[in-house]
Amino acid sequence: MDYGMLRDYEETQDIPMWLKALLTALPFIIGGSAVVMILSHVPPRGMGYGMAALAVAMAWMAWLFRKLTITIGGGVLGIDYGPAHPRIKLENIEWIAREPITLGRYGGIGIRMGAGAVCYNTRFGEGVRIHVRDRKQDVVFTTDNPDRVALALGQQLRTET
Repeated sequence: MDYGMLRDYEETQDIPMWLKALLTALPFIIGGSAVVMILSHVPPRGMGYGMAALAVAMAWMAWLFRKLTITIGGGVLGIDYGPAHPRIKLENIEWIAREPITLGRYGGIGIRMGAGAVCYNTRFGEGVRIHVRDRKQDVVFTTDNPDRVALALGQQLRTET
């Protein structure tokens, strides 16, 4: 998504291939089962409609959360993930740190709450934690390059002052 920002750093991540394959296959499997249940007239027939709705919802969620884009530029850190597009003014960032993103800490992949933060992640592994002034929760996101993110944020912060 373009908000007219000058970009000093941009990174787009896809969800892992295994998850993409699973999220692509499951709606077809569930949807196919639903059609069989609906057409077979075997009780509980209404369950087939629920399964069909679940298949559509899963396909929609897989499409919605397929990419995470991090942009730094124009004095703003931007995070684009599914329906969430937070923008953080760099002048409000108090500190930046590496953050391990694990299942135990954040409970899954997606937009998660945990460990005093809102986490935007496409996978487990390395991430960045940002403490923002006047926010109750920190912001965490996965990145392929935590050092480059910190460097780009630092460069932006230096040019702002």
